[in-house]
Parts: sequence; structure tokens; C-alpha cells
Amino acid sequence: MAFAGGLAAAGFDDRFDGSTLRVDLVHHGCASEEGYSLLELRREGAWAGSRVHLVDPTNLGCHQVRLYDLATNALIYSRGFCTLFGEWQATDEAKVLSRGFVEPVLLPMPKAPVQLVIAKRDRRNVFHQLHSQVIDPADANIRTDLRLSGTPIHVLKDAGDPATALDVAIVGEGYAAAEGDKCLADGRRFAAMLLAARPFDRYAESLSVRLVCPASPVTGPDEPLKGRHGASPAGCSFNTFGSPRYLTSEDGRAMRDLAGLVPYDALMVMVNFSRYGGGGIFNQFSIFVSDNEYDDYVFIHEFGHAFAGLADEYYTAGMAEEYYPPGVEPWEPNITVDPVNLKWKALVPPEVPLPTPAEARYAAAVGAFEGGGYREKGIWRPAQDCRMFSKSYQEFCPVCMAAIESVLKLYTQ
Repeated sequence: MAFAGGLAAAGFDDRFDGSTLRVDLVHHGCASEEGYSLLELRREGAWAGSRVHLVDPTNLGCHQVRLYDLATNALIYSRGFCTLFGEWQATDEAKVLSRGFVEPVLLPMPKAPVQLVIAKRDRRNVFHQLHSQVIDPADANIRTDLRLSGTPIHVLKDAGDPATALDVAIVGEGYAAAEGDKCLADGRRFAAMLLAARPFDRYAESLSVRLVCPASPVTGPDEPLKGRHGASPAGCSFNTFGSPRYLTSEDGRAMRDLAGLVPYDALMVMVNFSRYGGGGIFNQFSIFVSDNEYDDYVFIHEFGHAFAGLADEYYTAGMAEEYYPPGVEPWEPNITVDPVNLKWKALVPPEVPLPTPAEARYAAAVGAFEGGGYREKGIWRPAQDCRMFSKSYQEFCPVCMAAIESVLKLYTQ
């Protein structure tokens, strides 16, 4: 049964105490069923998120976390997110066994008891309640210790009050104790890339970037197909779901323990390695390698996934349709199943036909170009090329930039 309630009228200071509540959940199940179990509650440092935009207006994400005031049923906070577990559910492995993935959720710490609800979209994109529990901020079991105090921290860009800045945490991964200088140099290089990339450059004065550099016992991440396990502080590993280049982490606590040493809204993990790879999960993490020839592309591309919920726009002929059912409009802002009644139609010039042929005269136009979301047919993207489409293009298209800006404003206004 869904937990119903009206919208909260009170402000941030009336409802929340200014610190961060981290709820560590285990997302478990198989291809046909799933659920959540509580693992741990933690009180962390100052809340870095918005104190104005408390209820999510974006409708982004496969899941949504909601907080309701227990006394009044008022909705006082919500945010969309996606999960690595959700991707795993589409694999063959999920058809034959059950697994659990640790998924921390960050929330503003409430002053009074709340009902926490996790909702998930069904195949028709309708949200349904998946998990519910009461959280009392006076619970003596809420941990307050820092597991990794003493880890080197560098402030690369300080935009001031975290409440009015987008705070980015970059966690160094796979840097041995003797590679601290390299971690700092790499962090500075990628911070400069982010601040120079459109549209982030227009918000540079409101972006803070902090670097966390834990010492790793060895250089680089885990590589299961090469027999390498358990080496990395943040738990990053190639070979996710058997894909050689898919670089993610199933250990959400390890990443969050490191990032929690600084205020952050967005978590990025910088992996000290040269092989092509990366991964990005909306409102969870973006992971990229430090020394590949395409590292600048991967860095910003994966941040597009993790920060703004952008879909991949590339496709492969004959690819399956697990992620995007035919006829169901995707929630992602940069792909569609309707090439005429576009959600980005306001950005399409009147002379551009819909759908739009992939011709040279429309190379710079916003339109509806077939192919996207891993499918060659039946899904359309806004531009012929974009940073979400190919490694050869170094800009977001206007639709992707507008989507990024809409999220940026939630943190900086």
C-alpha cells in the first residue's frame, strides 16, 4: 500500500537539523522480484543538498526515495535515483539466482520521526511502493563514527556554502601510497575538465570540487577475469555483468565512507588505470579511468548519466529491448519513442522535419534522429551527434545541456 500524504508547507529548518542521514540498504532479489532490507543508519556531516528544492520536481530516475513526516503524512523530501541492481535484473544471471547489492541513500536528517519510502517504476513507468520503514532520528543505533578519518583530502575548488553550491566529491581509486602526488595531479586535471565543459562552465562559480585520496595496497582496480580481487578501497571493478569495459562498484558503503569525509552532492570515482572503461548510475556514482586516451570523454559522459539521468544515445543493430519497452515513453530527457510530439519540441526549429533524416544539412540541428537507448529502431535522440552518442563528439547537444542545467539549478539556486 502506498504511503499517501500532502506536500509539506514548512521550510528546511523546521523539518531538518542540518546534518546528513545515510541509510545503507541492501537491494535484493532476482529477475522477477525484489525488495530492500535495512543494513545500517549513519549520521554524517553537514547536509550539502538544496535546502529549498526539497521535493524533486524532475521526475527522473527508475526509483524514488521519499520522506513523509510521521505525524502529518506530509511529503517533506524526495529524490529520484537508479540502481546497479536494476541493471543486473536484465542479465541472464538474475534469471537463475538471487543477489543483494548495498545501496546507500543520502537524506537530510529529520528532527522528528519519518516514514521512508522507496518507490520503483514499473514497465509502464508508473511508480509503486517497494519498501517502507520508520526512522526515528533519536534512535541510539544511528552510527556517528568516521571509518576512514586521516585519509588525505584536497579542496580543488571552493564555491562556499554547500547549501547553495553543487558539491562534487572525487574519490581516488587504485592509487598506491607512493602515488599520492599522481592522485592530486589527476584530480586537478579532471576538476579543470568539469569546470570547462559546457554547460558546467556557466556555473563554475557555484561548483565546489573536493578530492579524497585513500592509499591503495596496489595500483588499479579489481579485474575478476584476470583473477584480481579485493585490491581497491572503493571496491571498483572491471567486468561488471561480464562486460570487460564496464567499470562499477557493487560496494556502495566503501565509496560512501570515503566520499562522506567531505560535503558532496555528486560522487565521482577516479580510477588509476589506463584501460578504457567506466560507468555511471543516476544519483549514485560516476566512475572513470585516469589515463586512457578517451578519459576526458568517459569522464564527462559518465557524469551525464550520474548527474542528470541522461540515457546512452548509441545503439547496436538487433540489440534486445529489456531497458526500453516499445511504446513506453522513457523517463530520460534525451530519448523518446514519439518522434513527433517531442518532449524537447521547443528546441526544434520550424524548418526541421520530424522525424529528422540523418543528412548533412541537419548535422547541427535539434530534431528527432532514429536510433538511441541501445536500439537501432523505435527510439529517437535529439541530435545526430552528442557526447552521449559517440567518443568523437566533445559537446552535449542542446537537449542534454538543458537537462543538465535543470538539475544544476536545483543545487545552485
